[in-house]
Amino acid sequence: MSSALFGRTRRCFSTRSRKLLASIDQGTSSSRVILYDAATLKPVASHQLELQSATTTPHAGWSQMDPKKILSTVDASARGALEKAGATAKDVVGVGITNQRESTVVWDKRTGEPLYDCVLWHDARTSETAHALEKALGGKEALRNVCGLPISTYFSGVKLRWLMDNVPAVRDGLKQGTALFGTVDTWLAWNLTGGAKGVGSSTRHVTDVTNASRTMMMDLGAGAWHQPSLEALGLGHVAGALSASDCP
Repeated sequence: MSSALFGRTRRCFSTRSRKLLASIDQGTSSSRVILYDAATLKPVASHQLELQSATTTPHAGWSQMDPKKILSTVDASARGALEKAGATAKDVVGVGITNQRESTVVWDKRTGEPLYDCVLWHDARTSETAHALEKALGGKEALRNVCGLPISTYFSGVKLRWLMDNVPAVRDGLKQGTALFGTVDTWLAWNLTGGAKGVGSSTRHVTDVTNASRTMMMDLGAGAWHQPSLEALGLGHVAGALSASDCP
């Protein structure tokens, strides 16, 4: 079901009279899918599942979630919305994603298995990492002229640096080129377009500039990943984990 909802939209138009657009609304508290009539843009059906209980806090200030739980609730919400609409995945001609922005996922591209829990946007475990970067780079505003953001625990680049420093599976996967990085939209799109089984064919490792702009790794002026910023964050060798088409 997961790959069908997204993947078929690029090649399959239903012979039925009604075509649908699917909106995935994925947040820290719930996952929801809303179906709209593609011709009138009027809502047809929706389904929502609670997700707040899936958040874990192993230590004070930490907040994380199983990426597979995020995916499964989106999948189940899509199934529920389609059932309410009396429709199938073949009726969906387009999919949009809105999501919790800075939350960070790293997974093995060969298996599709997450290498660590999704580190959520409000997680504060990276405070020491952020302070060390501020000291090394000359202050909180060191990268703002490129990425538009201060050095902060909030943004994905600092979370990725923490994962590199503290999770051997992430560090090894990124260095060996077997791991991929993404915010939640990227994780969902990768899985919905085929996942590990579709690598090299249907699977898309993508994001958009609005999500990429919250990573501290994008040049706002160029709309592209910025290698000097990656180097400054200590992430110079992770460029292979960022999709070449992420920042059009």
